[in-house]
Amino acid sequence: EADQGATALNFLSIKRKQAPRPGQEDGEYGTINGPTVIGTADGCVYVLDFAALHTDSANAIYSHPKIHTGKINDISFMYKEEGEDGTSTFLVVTAGVDKTARVSVMEVQEVDSPEFFSKDEQKRNKLLDVLFFAGGQPNPDQDGPTSVDAKTCLKFVSMRTVATLKHDEPVIESNCLDFDFRPDAHIKILITFITCTKEGAFLWNSDGELLMRLKVQTETNKKFIDCKLHKKGKVHCKEHQSTASVVKLTKVWDHEGKLIKRVQALLFLAGTDTDNRGQVGVWGIQDGVLGFKEWDGTLSFHKFRQEGMIKTSKHRRLQADDAEDKSDAEPLCVYDRDGDLLDVEQTDGLTRFAVQLAEDRSTVNIWSLQAIQPGSLVVEPDGPASLLVTPGKDDVLLQLSHKVRVADMLVVQDLAGPAVITGCDDGAAFAWDLDGDDKGQIYAELRSLKPTEIIMPPLVLFITTAQMLSFAFGPSIPWQTDVHQKVSIVHQICMGDFKFVVEVNKELIFWPEMIFIVCAAALFMAVAVFGLDERMDDFVAKAYNLESYRKQKLCVAYLWVKTLSSIRTTTYLFMQLTSTLLVVPMMKAAATSFHCIDGGLDKNGTSVGLVVAAAPTVKCFQGPHLQLSIALVMLIPPFLFMLLPYAVVNGDAHYVASSCLFEYKFWEKKNAWRLAAARKATTLHLAFLHFNPKHAFESLSVDLAGKIFLPVVSTLTISEPLLQMCLLSAMNFFVYFNSLRHAPYVERKFCVIVQDLKLIIFCASATGIFTTLQNDKSSYLTCGILGVILSLVVLLMIVQLCLLEAKKPFGKKLFVMEGAKAADSRMIGDEEAPLLKVAEVTPSGSDREQE
Repeated sequence: EADQGATALNFLSIKRKQAPRPGQEDGEYGTINGPTVIGTADGCVYVLDFAALHTDSANAIYSHPKIHTGKINDISFMYKEEGEDGTSTFLVVTAGVDKTARVSVMEVQEVDSPEFFSKDEQKRNKLLDVLFFAGGQPNPDQDGPTSVDAKTCLKFVSMRTVATLKHDEPVIESNCLDFDFRPDAHIKILITFITCTKEGAFLWNSDGELLMRLKVQTETNKKFIDCKLHKKGKVHCKEHQSTASVVKLTKVWDHEGKLIKRVQALLFLAGTDTDNRGQVGVWGIQDGVLGFKEWDGTLSFHKFRQEGMIKTSKHRRLQADDAEDKSDAEPLCVYDRDGDLLDVEQTDGLTRFAVQLAEDRSTVNIWSLQAIQPGSLVVEPDGPASLLVTPGKDDVLLQLSHKVRVADMLVVQDLAGPAVITGCDDGAAFAWDLDGDDKGQIYAELRSLKPTEIIMPPLVLFITTAQMLSFAFGPSIPWQTDVHQKVSIVHQICMGDFKFVVEVNKELIFWPEMIFIVCAAALFMAVAVFGLDERMDDFVAKAYNLESYRKQKLCVAYLWVKTLSSIRTTTYLFMQLTSTLLVVPMMKAAATSFHCIDGGLDKNGTSVGLVVAAAPTVKCFQGPHLQLSIALVMLIPPFLFMLLPYAVVNGDAHYVASSCLFEYKFWEKKNAWRLAAARKATTLHLAFLHFNPKHAFESLSVDLAGKIFLPVVSTLTISEPLLQMCLLSAMNFFVYFNSLRHAPYVERKFCVIVQDLKLIIFCASATGIFTTLQNDKSSYLTCGILGVILSLVVLLMIVQLCLLEAKKPFGKKLFVMEGAKAADSRMIGDEEAPLLKVAEVTPSGSDREQE
């Protein structure tokens, strides 16, 4: 409905305690999400009420009067108070380019809409809990409405603007510090809002009074360089870009033995100094009061608490010569960090790392902030910045690379730990895991599919089918001559086997091929065992931390970083190709080296002995070939073992941590290989090509077994055609049976196509058994039998596709009720994007669906 595009978005949320589960003394806290607030380029604010969306869709979108004369850059919230009638009040701060930040009061009410229950209305839908309510409120293990302690969502009630925060420059960001600390006295000294312009950060109280102005400025800044602590010169930032904050609750004992709760916060401000170098300043806040940096570097709150922040800041400005360009308080420390879009970890009040967009705007750097884990000291310090690492030791821990520029990012708390969500200029959004052995992995990718991503999987599927089908027409199988010649050409094309098209000495091809296989297998295992791919990530991060690289971009350190980045990219590409496309040719070539035949007699009539069939001049198990055989016997078995965890994630080494490489108990449900396969399979929604996450490991591992087994058996049993066909038929039947038991794809119609293609492969190899027994190259009998069988399978496929209902893959269908008929209306829903299709009530009362 907006005349201009949306430029800012945020949503309300509050924490509520749920009922304790069996065996628990106390319930856990869960998050209830509410209305989404959207800001536009023309200064309007829209509120999308999800609670009304299902019962009164005509009033689901509330349009607030235009509160800015230009674009809205940011929206932030702060929980204010809870009313007696079940309503809650939030403060909404919008930052605009019109040099103002508007403070509005929004009232919401906790409701429990029946649309968010399962059909039997006995317990809450698990998927909806995760998507809309963070999975924290209900107890899915219990039945009955009594298992739900908290309400399901927040319903929008009203919104009104109450204050205007004026600035001299356009407001870039807004931030709210929700201390949940509201003493009766000194309420006006508490920091409530933080706004950011290029002039710095501005601290405001709840009445809209300006308390202080902060800039990244300091006369002396300590930094750790070359294992020594140095005092650097003054830092003066001319422009500022971003702010971030983290709030945590601590408990300390006073001198009288009373337990005191303190709400502490850290404020981060990113700016650019006079040398165009990025700087990040840090301030400490306790119980809503800014900490003052004493002469010895300690943090004191008594000065600003007793004198008041407004009075102190005005006094400093009067005393300063450059009052308009002076910060009201020096930062505790300043980190040399280039970039934009700063954010910090929010996990239980911890501040282990910061997330910042690099200068190239396509790389997100995760750099350390915490010097030591909480609880590791005998006497724990109680200051908000007591565990921060000293500047110079703020190393880059992880880098998240994107193919396009990053437009926005947000650090969130996932159920399994911290995560960061990044949004790119091309409309794609990524969710990255930042904790555990799988940190740095993408576990959600939200974007539209490219044409190649839709075309290539079916194309690769049919090429793979042609490859597997051609093994049934091996050179030793007595099919009819004309048919055999045509299928042999198809087999060579599918396998890329063109080495004997040109007449050359076969030994010249044999040895380079064997050397490549040995080196590739050895290098693959070395990368996997020693975690060289992860070490390359660490090397790039350490090179990025070099002081010379930070100071001068065109230097030896810069070239070193670029070189390491190229080597890292090559390493990941090598692991992917080796575990996917190169498996079949490598296994066939390795089997070729063991395929020996009788060499006959030489020119002198002496028996030559056994020679390699692919290179008749190479004698088997003598000299160099003996060394090659020993190397292959030692390398191939461990290579195949280490190949499995990479193959089930389509060769993406980012999903295979070196610490999980030897977790071989893949039959266990919580096995790391299985979890990695499921995560990789569900990262991107592939529509009808979407893998079934429950069976991703079984499907991909069995396909890998087929890629290994078929070329090896077809090569080593070429002199025993009947044995060859029996083994191939057994393997193809196993692959087909596995596809029936573990459906590889979510979409039923495409899954039927895949299963019937595997049935065709099995039928071709089974017919090859009768062809071998008949042993008549002039007969078309077995070819006719195979044609009839394939026709029946194709007919079966067509019937299945006609009878099956086409469905989009979905985890759980969300029904959206038409607004005027909440009780007995018919249900509509889009399984792929259920909230995109909503019924709308016209003024005349008739119903119509509008997407």
